[in-house]
Amino acid sequence: MAVHSTDEKPMGRFPAHGRAAFSVEDRLLVTEAEGPFNVELVQALRTPATEASAPLRAQGQVWGQLSRFRRSALASPDTLAAFAALLIDMRDEGVAPAFTAYVLGPDVEGASLMAAPLRRCFEAAGLGFAHFEREEEARAWLRTQLG
Repeated sequence: MAVHSTDEKPMGRFPAHGRAAFSVEDRLLVTEAEGPFNVELVQALRTPATEASAPLRAQGQVWGQLSRFRRSALASPDTLAAFAALLIDMRDEGVAPAFTAYVLGPDVEGASLMAAPLRRCFEAAGLGFAHFEREEEARAWLRTQLG
């Protein structure tokens, strides 16, 4: 299974804070995310996410994203604004998942604090989003959404 990550192409004038790695499993783009996150990390997301999701888009079916968070989910308001803009751009380019489920367990710093701001990012892009404490719940929701 090929893995693409934000480590591949650093961007921005500051180092990226946080990390995201992407792989494909069935009709899901599976993301391992470790925060806290900054704008430079958001800028580094587009290429590996687009490259990793290419096989899903080639199938011609609706596909989703399962993102598992570790350590922290914290992001500043400017980081969230950049993320919302990225989601809108990716939606317009046809490279965004129709549905995304975040796994924000109780051991993830800022999980309850960040759930609503992250939801607003997806709502701004018109993309389906839900967050869960457990991966099993996230997967069940994605299966229902993807049919």
